Amino acid sequence: MAKKRRGRKPVLERVSIATLERALSRRKAEADALAKKREALRKELADVEKQLNELQGKAAAAAPAAEKKVTVVRRRRRRGGLTLNEAVGQVLQSATGSVRAADVLEGVKALGYKSKAKDLKQIVHTALTQHPNAKRVARGEYVYDAAGATGKGKKRAGAKATG
Repeated sequence: MAKKRRGRKPVLERVSIATLERALSRRKAEADALAKKREALRKELADVEKQLNELQGKAAAAAPAAEKKVTVVRRRRRRGGLTLNEAVGQVLQSATGSVRAADVLEGVKALGYKSKAKDLKQIVHTALTQHPNAKRVARGEYVYDAAGATGKGKKRAGAKATG
């Protein structure tokens, strides 16, 4: 059962409709005035830009646009050689028993895989978790699983079964 409120009424119940209508019309008038001011400022800005373009010329006017342009440096993957996925697969295949990510990293480097990555160990670990033939047997330990590439889909360790 709800308690009865004692004391003062809520604010909207205390204010008359006429007072609310006056406040609303005052706000609308303020909003209209600000919109007119915004349009006047836009026109003034357009005039200033036009004058600036006339003084500097078209070539100088295009220069600020070039400054704003952000150039993205794309890194290209090197052609030829061994990919990380292939190298991880070879290391897993040649290993006897389970291998840790650090051991796979050493094997990948021994195969001649070159990388400019700052944290190659983390990248190798990610490649291990995504490799179709790498089967996780314990925390941080993987073995080669030839049946892993059958395309049945790889489940993450610890993932809940759905269905």
